[in-house]
Amino acid sequence: MTRDAVQSEPKADQLSSRMGRPSAPSQMHVWVRYLLVALCSVLYLLPFLRVLSWQGDEGTLLTGAVRVLEGQVPYRDFFEVMGPGTFYWLAAFLKIFGTTWAATRICMLVTATATTLLMFHLSRRLGAAKTVLPLILFIPASYEFWTMNTHHTASTLFGLLSFTAFLRWMDTRNAAMLFLAGAGAGITTLFLQPKGVLLCLAFFVLVFLNCREKRMRAVLWLSGGYAMVLTSIVVLYALSGGLHDLLYANVVWPLTNYSDINNVPYGQGFHDYWKMFSGSFALVGPPVAAKLIAAGFSLPFVAIAGLPVALAALGFFGRRQFFGGLFLPYWLVGAALWLAEVHRKDLPHLVFGSPVLVILAVHLCQRMSGRWVAPLLGLVTTCAAMLGMSNTLVGLLSSHAQYSRRGVVYSSLAEPDPTLSFTNQHVRAGEQLFVYPYSPQYYFFTATQNPTRYSILMYYMNTEGQFQDAVKSLERGRVRYVIWDQSFARFAPHFFPKYHVPPPDQLIMEPYLQSHYRRVSGKDGGVGVFERNNDAEAGASSAAEFHPSNPIKP
Repeated sequence: MTRDAVQSEPKADQLSSRMGRPSAPSQMHVWVRYLLVALCSVLYLLPFLRVLSWQGDEGTLLTGAVRVLEGQVPYRDFFEVMGPGTFYWLAAFLKIFGTTWAATRICMLVTATATTLLMFHLSRRLGAAKTVLPLILFIPASYEFWTMNTHHTASTLFGLLSFTAFLRWMDTRNAAMLFLAGAGAGITTLFLQPKGVLLCLAFFVLVFLNCREKRMRAVLWLSGGYAMVLTSIVVLYALSGGLHDLLYANVVWPLTNYSDINNVPYGQGFHDYWKMFSGSFALVGPPVAAKLIAAGFSLPFVAIAGLPVALAALGFFGRRQFFGGLFLPYWLVGAALWLAEVHRKDLPHLVFGSPVLVILAVHLCQRMSGRWVAPLLGLVTTCAAMLGMSNTLVGLLSSHAQYSRRGVVYSSLAEPDPTLSFTNQHVRAGEQLFVYPYSPQYYFFTATQNPTRYSILMYYMNTEGQFQDAVKSLERGRVRYVIWDQSFARFAPHFFPKYHVPPPDQLIMEPYLQSHYRRVSGKDGGVGVFERNNDAEAGASSAAEFHPSNPIKP
């Protein structure tokens, strides 16, 4: 593309005309649209607000947010892979509304609704009539993430806020908007490092292509906003004595440990959705009918996974009109957000990397000529609407109440979780409790203290030194109760294909737990509660003498 082609982008008043941006007398009409979108988003999310997903990542974030409220500093006082932003984002809601389940749901609702409004705004800027179609495609496909708080949802929100500010700069050349865009990219980096970095790089490319004059000034404004955020966090961590821990957890450790175990096939999870839909509709009639219905419900996921191919085709056939100044920011920023999420290529990550690409694809399809375009877009939209209605039904049917110290939660389980019930009866609030290897939500719902620095511990992801450190913490605190999920090794390869149980002589935590604890609740081979043996029964060496090359035998 030539610089002249980029410079042909419409000015602010021309963009307003193309968008159908309202005049002053109809300004109220525009706000009514936004209010309706927000209302529909809230109504869609309401059935999920009370539902507990039991997803480990949310448990990690909730536990970390509570530790932040208690004055601890992420990475210095506890170790996680997520950026610090999500812990402080959640902690802010817990501070305002109390350390309750309801406060976490308010955070989820605010994040999801704000994201929906930003997608509607970004879609509306392109000026096509059907600006809600991207929402209908994106929201139902991502419903699994909207039932929980994650660094993916929060980083998407701030990434879209940053992009909105950048587009405002493109329309008005207001330098303050460029500074805000850079600051927004910096905040996004604090939630999900690759997303913020790639987003900022996309902005730099756009500044270079769109500024014929005062380019250096624009670069300085953008860099200033980004540097302000990152410099502030570096200074704060340096003053708190946690700068080394921040750099290790956010840069060194993900590159050396996390990236390998997190490698999965492209689109992993689609087969699970297909099986779920096929099984759910197996009773409606012949198997063929169930397969057809399952195919319809799966079509939005196919569309999301196939976005790169679809956009490549649209760009090839319409390259003269689809790479103009109006669309170029959506191409570059959409690609940046997508690439930031494909460090793990499963379906949920692909969905959350695609909000801008979905907007772009829908609007490019609407501008394509051909008989097939409208029916195909209508089919995908109809299937997405059906998926959205089924998601709502699932939320409504998850009506089994479960008591916890953070409030009553609901799930689709047939009976109360026995581990949570036992812990609530036998472990006092504030008492130490260790959960191994990957169920950190128990810390939050039992209001107990994690005696270690780690909410999860996985072989081939966490280091040998981190396992040793956790064992020493258990020994030093003589922690009475441990929740141990012995079924994790069977199910982990489904989510982490490269995971496998190490040889017996390389196990660290299991020999220690077997020699120091006995089961008091739960079935053998599943999730259970273990109580520490007394000193006479333990009869084992201390953690200082414990080493994986000389493991304690059960």
